[in-house]
This record gives sequence, structure tokens and C-alpha cells, in this order.
Amino acid sequence: MNTIRFFCLLGTALCVLCLSPAFSGVAQEPPTLINVKDAAVLQQALLAAESDIAGQPDNAKARVQAGIAAHQLALLLGKDYADKAVEHLAFALEKDPDNALLMAYLGSSYALQVRDGGAILQRVSNVNKSLDLLNEAVKIAPENCAVRMVRGSVLFELPGMFRDNEQAIADFLQTERCVGTKASFADADLQAEIYYKLGHLSGHEGDKAMQTRYFAKALAVAPNSKWAELTKKE
Repeated sequence: MNTIRFFCLLGTALCVLCLSPAFSGVAQEPPTLINVKDAAVLQQALLAAESDIAGQPDNAKARVQAGIAAHQLALLLGKDYADKAVEHLAFALEKDPDNALLMAYLGSSYALQVRDGGAILQRVSNVNKSLDLLNEAVKIAPENCAVRMVRGSVLFELPGMFRDNEQAIADFLQTERCVGTKASFADADLQAEIYYKLGHLSGHEGDKAMQTRYFAKALAVAPNSKWAELTKKE
């Protein structure tokens, strides 16, 4: 598995989470940090949230804020931050166990731990935890665009023993429906990502007509995007 490419792609997908209104309970207000790519800003937010947690360990809102900041820092900077993301998001999810988006973030955080290395058995265990959480999130909120995008993107980059192309295709077809029905869901770059991944996966499943159709859509919607460049290399 090309783990660097995996988590760069996954980071792009995760930016859609802030667009969904599905946060509930402790996460009633969608956190704004998911679109922040400035490590210094994220580190300040993490420190502030952890300061609140030190004085009030059961502060669920601070746990969500810390978990998301740590998650984004793990995407940007790597090691250690994924552990913090798991710690804080697991606590928040315990307080709000039916929150599909928290499950998705936590599932992604376990996947980020896999990237950071460790013993083989632990890495396999974390992949399984990641998939279990993502599958449960989809079970709870099957039409949630963000949850389906995250699970699809994780599946897209997993090695063969964990990959489920048919499930990933189903996830991206759901996100494509979101593009058609929810104008705010995806900008042109995210649409191109969805179309590229659908084209790539359908090609691997032997459906060349579907591959050609979606590659053409990726090139049309964002011809200067990295997804268009990847399409040209297929």
C-alpha cells in the first residue's frame, strides 16, 4: 500500500465532512477546523481544547474539537497526532454513541495510526477497527454524503486483502447523487475526485463503459485538477 498517497487522498475526501448537518448530540455544531490546513492554527486549537479538557475532562465539545484538530494535524504532520485523535474522538463517541460523523472521524483516525507504523498485528487490528466504525457509520446514516465519501475513500486505497471495490463504488455512487441533489455538497474539484474514483474502480471491475463515462466527467468538470491529471495517466 502506498500509504503516503492513501492519506493525501483521504485528506481531500475528509474536507467534505464539514458540509453535512448530521452532527448531533455533543457535536451539534459542525466543527470548522476540518477545512483548516494551517498546522500552526490547528496546533493552537488543539492546545486550547486540551487546556479546557485538563480543567474539565468530561467536556465533550472540547474533546470533539481536540479530536478533529489532532486528526487534521495527523494528516498534515503524521505521527503522534493520530493517537491524540483516537483518544479524544473515542471519548466523544462514548458520550454520543450514535453519531455517524464521529464514527467516521474515529475510523479514519485508526487508519491514520496504520500509516504511522507499528507491529503488523496492531496495524491489522487498527484497519479492522477503522472499517468496523466506518461500516457502522454507514449503517446508521446510509444517505449521509460525508460518511459515504470517507468510507469510499478509505476503501479505495486499502490493500487487496481489505479492499471491497463494489462497496466503494456504491459509496461513490451515493456521493454522486449528493452532487445532483445538494448544491453545496461538492465543488468542482471534489466532483472530479468522485468521478475519477468511480472510473478507476469500475475499470478494475471490468466495466470499461462505466470507466470511460466517469473519466470523461472528471475531465469535463475540473480539467486542471489533479484528478484530471490522474485520469489522463490511466
